[in-house]
Amino acid sequence: MVKIGNITLDVLDTGFYNDNSVKANNRSIVTLLTHGEINYLFPGDLEKDQDFSETIEHVDIFKASHHGAKSANSTKLLEALTPEVIILSTDGNNSYKIPQQESLDRMYAVTNQIYATFTTGTIKITSNGTSYDITSDNLILFQDSKWFAQNRTLN
Repeated sequence: MVKIGNITLDVLDTGFYNDNSVKANNRSIVTLLTHGEINYLFPGDLEKDQDFSETIEHVDIFKASHHGAKSANSTKLLEALTPEVIILSTDGNNSYKIPQQESLDRMYAVTNQIYATFTTGTIKITSNGTSYDITSDNLILFQDSKWFAQNRTLN
Protein backbone atom coordinates (compact mmCIF):
# COMPACT_ATOMS: atom_id res chain seq x y z
CA MET A 1 0.00 0.00 0.00
CA VAL A 2 1.12 3.50 -0.84
CA LYS A 3 -0.62 6.41 0.93
CA ILE A 4 -0.18 10.09 0.16
CA GLY A 5 -2.70 12.37 1.85
CA ASN A 6 -6.18 11.03 1.02
CA ILE A 7 -4.87 8.95 -1.91
CA THR A 8 -4.17 5.24 -1.40
CA LEU A 9 -2.84 2.71 -3.91
CA ASP A 10 -3.32 -0.95 -3.01
CA VAL A 11 -1.95 -3.92 -4.96
CA LEU A 12 -4.63 -6.58 -4.51
CA ASP A 13 -4.02 -10.29 -4.01
CA THR A 14 -5.88 -12.17 -6.71
CA GLY A 15 -4.72 -15.54 -5.43
CA PHE A 16 -3.31 -16.34 -8.86
CA TYR A 17 0.21 -14.81 -8.67
CA ASN A 18 1.93 -18.07 -7.75
CA ASP A 19 -0.43 -20.40 -9.61
CA ASN A 20 1.41 -21.62 -12.69
CA SER A 21 -1.65 -23.61 -13.76
CA VAL A 22 -3.49 -20.42 -14.81
CA LYS A 23 -2.83 -18.32 -17.89
CA ALA A 24 -0.33 -15.50 -17.48
CA ASN A 25 -3.14 -12.92 -17.87
CA ASN A 26 -4.59 -14.11 -14.56
CA ARG A 27 -1.33 -13.27 -12.80
CA SER A 28 -1.74 -9.59 -13.74
CA ILE A 29 -1.11 -6.94 -11.15
CA VAL A 30 -4.47 -5.61 -9.94
CA THR A 31 -4.50 -2.20 -8.30
CA LEU A 32 -7.12 -0.23 -6.42
CA LEU A 33 -6.63 3.53 -6.30
CA THR A 34 -8.72 5.36 -3.73
CA HIS A 35 -8.92 9.15 -3.65
CA GLY A 36 -11.14 10.15 -0.76
CA GLU A 37 -14.52 8.56 -1.56
CA ILE A 38 -13.68 7.69 -5.20
CA ASN A 39 -12.44 4.17 -6.09
CA TYR A 40 -10.66 3.22 -9.31
CA LEU A 41 -9.90 -0.42 -10.16
CA PHE A 42 -7.22 -1.41 -12.68
CA PRO A 43 -7.36 -5.21 -13.15
CA GLY A 44 -4.69 -5.60 -15.83
CA ASP A 45 -5.51 -8.57 -18.07
CA LEU A 46 -7.27 -10.59 -15.34
CA GLU A 47 -9.66 -13.09 -16.91
CA LYS A 48 -10.70 -15.40 -14.10
CA ASP A 49 -13.40 -14.43 -11.63
CA GLN A 50 -11.99 -12.95 -8.49
CA ASP A 51 -14.01 -12.03 -5.42
CA PHE A 52 -12.96 -8.55 -4.35
CA SER A 53 -16.06 -8.06 -2.13
CA GLU A 54 -14.00 -8.15 1.08
CA THR A 55 -11.74 -5.40 -0.24
CA ILE A 56 -14.06 -3.35 -2.45
CA GLU A 57 -17.72 -2.50 -1.92
CA HIS A 58 -18.09 -0.26 -4.98
CA VAL A 59 -15.93 1.03 -7.81
CA ASP A 60 -16.60 4.39 -9.40
CA ILE A 61 -14.18 3.96 -12.30
CA PHE A 62 -13.30 0.50 -13.70
CA LYS A 63 -10.63 0.10 -16.36
CA ALA A 64 -11.99 -2.91 -18.24
CA SER A 65 -9.92 -6.04 -17.86
CA HIS A 66 -8.04 -7.52 -20.81
CA HIS A 67 -9.10 -4.72 -23.19
CA GLY A 68 -12.72 -5.93 -23.22
CA ALA A 69 -12.02 -9.53 -24.22
CA LYS A 70 -14.95 -11.95 -23.89
CA SER A 71 -12.92 -14.03 -21.41
CA ALA A 72 -12.79 -11.12 -18.96
CA ASN A 73 -15.19 -8.74 -17.18
CA SER A 74 -17.58 -11.41 -15.94
CA THR A 75 -21.12 -10.71 -14.83
CA LYS A 76 -20.16 -11.81 -11.31
CA LEU A 77 -17.31 -9.31 -11.13
CA LEU A 78 -19.22 -6.41 -12.70
CA GLU A 79 -22.28 -6.92 -10.51
CA ALA A 80 -20.09 -7.05 -7.40
CA LEU A 81 -18.20 -3.86 -8.31
CA THR A 82 -21.17 -1.90 -9.72
CA PRO A 83 -18.94 0.57 -11.60
CA GLU A 84 -20.37 3.93 -12.58
CA VAL A 85 -17.89 4.31 -15.46
CA ILE A 86 -15.96 1.74 -17.49
CA ILE A 87 -12.89 2.67 -19.52
CA LEU A 88 -11.76 0.45 -22.41
CA SER A 89 -8.11 0.74 -23.35
CA THR A 90 -7.70 -0.92 -26.72
CA ASP A 91 -7.49 -0.46 -30.45
CA GLY A 92 -10.73 -1.40 -32.17
CA ASN A 93 -8.93 -2.68 -35.26
CA ASN A 94 -7.11 -5.70 -33.87
CA SER A 95 -7.03 -9.34 -34.92
CA TYR A 96 -8.83 -10.43 -31.71
CA LYS A 97 -11.80 -8.15 -32.50
CA ILE A 98 -11.52 -6.66 -28.99
CA PRO A 99 -13.62 -5.24 -27.43
CA GLN A 100 -15.83 -8.26 -27.98
CA GLN A 101 -19.63 -8.19 -27.97
CA GLU A 102 -19.98 -10.73 -25.14
CA SER A 103 -17.92 -8.59 -22.77
CA LEU A 104 -19.66 -5.38 -23.85
CA ASP A 105 -23.07 -6.94 -23.16
CA ARG A 106 -21.99 -7.65 -19.58
CA MET A 107 -20.59 -4.14 -19.15
CA TYR A 108 -23.71 -2.43 -20.53
CA ALA A 109 -25.81 -4.47 -18.10
CA VAL A 110 -24.26 -2.44 -15.24
CA THR A 111 -23.61 1.01 -16.77
CA ASN A 112 -24.13 3.07 -19.91
CA GLN A 113 -21.10 5.23 -19.15
CA ILE A 114 -18.46 3.40 -21.18
CA TYR A 115 -15.60 5.16 -22.94
CA ALA A 116 -12.91 3.70 -25.21
CA THR A 117 -9.49 5.22 -25.76
CA PHE A 118 -9.54 4.43 -29.47
CA THR A 119 -12.69 6.51 -30.01
CA THR A 120 -11.98 9.34 -27.53
CA GLY A 121 -8.19 9.54 -27.38
CA THR A 122 -6.52 9.98 -24.01
CA ILE A 123 -9.08 9.96 -21.21
CA LYS A 124 -8.37 12.24 -18.25
CA ILE A 125 -10.07 11.79 -14.91
CA THR A 126 -9.74 14.49 -12.27
CA SER A 127 -11.10 14.23 -8.76
CA ASN A 128 -11.32 16.22 -5.56
CA GLY A 129 -11.94 13.07 -3.55
CA THR A 130 -15.74 13.40 -3.46
CA SER A 131 -16.53 13.78 -7.17
CA TYR A 132 -14.76 13.25 -10.47
CA ASP A 133 -14.75 14.70 -13.95
CA ILE A 134 -13.94 12.85 -17.17
CA THR A 135 -12.48 14.76 -20.10
CA SER A 136 -10.89 14.05 -23.44
CA ASP A 137 -10.15 15.91 -26.65
CA ASN A 138 -13.04 13.93 -28.19
CA LEU A 139 -15.13 12.66 -25.29
CA ILE A 140 -17.92 10.47 -26.60
CA LEU A 141 -19.77 7.58 -25.04
CA PHE A 142 -18.60 4.39 -26.70
CA GLN A 143 -22.10 3.42 -27.85
CA ASP A 144 -22.38 6.78 -29.65
CA SER A 145 -19.16 6.28 -31.63
CA LYS A 146 -19.01 5.52 -35.35
CA TRP A 147 -16.93 2.40 -34.63
CA PHE A 148 -19.60 1.01 -32.28
CA ALA A 149 -22.37 1.68 -34.80
CA GLN A 150 -20.45 -0.22 -37.46
CA ASN A 151 -19.18 -3.12 -35.34
CA ARG A 152 -21.30 -3.72 -32.22
CA THR A 153 -24.87 -3.53 -30.91
CA LEU A 154 -26.63 -2.74 -27.66
CA ASN A 155 -28.61 -5.80 -26.60
